[in-house]
Formats: sequence, structure tokens, C-alpha cells
Amino acid sequence: MMKRMALLLLAAALCVLAACSKEEKQETSSETKTEQPAKEKASKNEEKSQEQANQEGPIQLQILKEDQEAGITLENSKIYQQLDQFVKTNPNMGTKDQFTVVIVDTSESKDGKSNLVLLGVNRMSETMRNYSFTFTFGDKHGTYVLKDKEIKVDSKTSGDLQVGHAQPIKVPLTEAEMAQLKKLDQNQAIVKVENIEAERAES
Repeated sequence: MMKRMALLLLAAALCVLAACSKEEKQETSSETKTEQPAKEKASKNEEKSQEQANQEGPIQLQILKEDQEAGITLENSKIYQQLDQFVKTNPNMGTKDQFTVVIVDTSESKDGKSNLVLLGVNRMSETMRNYSFTFTFGDKHGTYVLKDKEIKVDSKTSGDLQVGHAQPIKVPLTEAEMAQLKKLDQNQAIVKVENIEAERAES
């Protein structure tokens, strides 16, 4: 169950922009060029237009693969309904050509353990797979909830992160980290996302 905390109501506005390195493929022109069939050209243009629309349009929530396989949907999950409402309230989150992390809230697992709930937002031009990053969340007074925490998202359980979509990332918190969270000065918060690595999903 999601636990709304006053602290994170403000923290929800903290978007951390971190550009994934993007290799641009340069095509070398040859002396002889073969014309593509008109239908093939049209199909590729349509795909490109759709990808661009997804990249620049309103962000959509993506349910994790393991949750989909467990039969979880927007209709039967209160957690995903809350996340979907958050996404719909902030449809322009993220920046073109960048991977963004947004702090949303905390949640409590069935075993009573706490998690920090993030959203990974993909406004890159390609689908992301098996991505990882280091995450720091603290304040300027030296209080840290997490510092250089390595976070890995495995596509086997999460699914590939589609262009123009956001998926939840749950980061387990210890009792000590939850205590730090409650002491955090939200007006002097520090959030960093660094060392991003990701694979490109094959189309």
C-alpha cells in the first residue's frame, strides 16, 4: 500500500535529469544507392513518426512485467491507480533524449518493509533494457537517506522500458534509512542520478 508522506509531496516535484549516452549512427553514402520500395518507406516513416510522438507526448505508465504476469492491472491495483494518477497529473515529466528519475512516494510491502518508490521515465529515442544507475537522496545539511546507492532494473522482471513511458522502481529502505528520511530537510534536498548504463532493446 502506498503511504502518502508530507515530505514526499514536495519531493515528488524533484526530477533528476540524466542523459544516457546516445550513439548516433552515421550512414556513409555510397556511389550507388538502391531505392526503397514506396510501401517500405511509408512504413518506416510511420514508425518514426509514432516513436517521435511517444518521445515528445504525454508520459504513460507502464506496468512491470512481473506484475502483468501476476494478473495485476490498473483496474485491480490501488498502487498502480495512484501511480497512474500521478503520471496523468504530471504528463510532461522528463526531458527529450534523456532518462529521468522522479521520486514519487514511499510504500509498504506485505512483510511490513518500507520502499522508496521512484519512476524511471524514458524520453530517449529507443526502448531501454537492463538499465542501472547510482542514486543519492539527502539534504545540504549532510543527512542522507541513500548515498551512491546502485540500483539495477532487470528487464526479466520489469520488462523493457518503452519510449514515452514510465515504470515504477521500488528501492528497499532499512529502518535507519526511513529514520533519515523523516529527518530530511525537504527545502534543502539533494537528489543525484549518475553512472547510468542501459542496453538498447532490439526492435
